[in-house]
Amino acid sequence: MTCPKCERYDDCDAPLCPRDEQTRDGGWFPDEPICPLRRLVPDWVRLQRKLAKRLGGRVEYFTIAMLEAVQYPSRVKYGLDPDAVPEIAEKQWFRKHGKVTRKRTWSGGKAGARGPGTAVGRAPTQAEDSEPKEVA
Repeated sequence: MTCPKCERYDDCDAPLCPRDEQTRDGGWFPDEPICPLRRLVPDWVRLQRKLAKRLGGRVEYFTIAMLEAVQYPSRVKYGLDPDAVPEIAEKQWFRKHGKVTRKRTWSGGKAGARGPGTAVGRAPTQAEDSEPKEVA
């Protein structure tokens, strides 16, 4: 590693360093080392650990931009082919995956689970309060 800002500089073999801006353009294979720091690291470093367990031994790689886009690792099935043109392959990956997030569902019947923008005990807005009510 080439990051003298890091306290693990001497004994680290990770290809992507969260403290080194020069590695932002690099790639990471699931069987390569991961930053050994545990505190004050970006979420993509934690995601690397999860993906290494799930996808270890695969010959596909991930960029930091891809790792930052993933919010739910179980939906990631593959990375980029090392033989493909990197810019095109990454655009195709983002087109297929978009921002990989958890599906949010609203469960009915629970207090406060009435949908987005509603809260338990929320006072009605002035517009809701001033609506004319029909008398039957």
